[in-house]
Amino acid sequence: MPNETTAQRTASSCPGLGLERPESGTFPHPKFVEPPDPSPVSTDPLIKSPPTAQATTNMLPKVFARKAAAAQATPPAAADIATEAEATLALLDGAAVLIRAGCQAPNASPALPKHAENLTAVRGLVQRIKSQEDLHTPLVGAALEKLKVATMELARLSSAGPAMLATQGFDNAVDAVVQAGKNLRQRLPGDIFTADGNEVKGKYQINAAIGGARGDGRLIVEAKGNKSEDAAQINAPVFGDPAALAGIFAALGGVGAGVSVK
Repeated sequence: MPNETTAQRTASSCPGLGLERPESGTFPHPKFVEPPDPSPVSTDPLIKSPPTAQATTNMLPKVFARKAAAAQATPPAAADIATEAEATLALLDGAAVLIRAGCQAPNASPALPKHAENLTAVRGLVQRIKSQEDLHTPLVGAALEKLKVATMELARLSSAGPAMLATQGFDNAVDAVVQAGKNLRQRLPGDIFTADGNEVKGKYQINAAIGGARGDGRLIVEAKGNKSEDAAQINAPVFGDPAALAGIFAALGGVGAGVSVK
């Protein structure tokens, strides 16, 4: 059987494409094949007709746009979180060196010591995330990426010279890093309870949730700067029967600063 050329195979399998070579030396216009009648569109509202070609075409840009947006919003993989944390730590350390040097300047901003304290707290959080692999979750990775971006801006301004450290722009950059750090902390897996700066005198004070059962996840309790004088103060969750615990605390005549009974 003689071998067929590609054009011959295409012409035989795809009639109407005008690929047949005519007997004369000229090529006629491509043959037109009447398309089959379209299927009737159902008027039954419960039966959905397939989308038209135009509708499908209109949908494509939106689909591609959603895919592109999803790709841009993809957080670092768990394996990359340690690397992102290391880069963020380097930026924070570089800014801290310049801030400490700026504190010695004659016209140093009085806000610099507080800025240094806040950035140290953010650094401690990033260091903890870097070293604890169970914290390497997608939510943490996304929040860490935002913190890194804010820290890059802070590092840029810090390196602009001592005069920059006394500007509102620098204060705003520090605030952005601190807020990004708070957002990162809220993305840590588990339950987080914080008691900060509470004071009580001659009372019984509870600064955490009471009642309910202990969950299976991580429990983080942060208590700092709390003061009590001739009083009892609880700065961590108390689990148990809510009604019974509420009765006990009421009998003690306590006060609740942020008390939440589950």
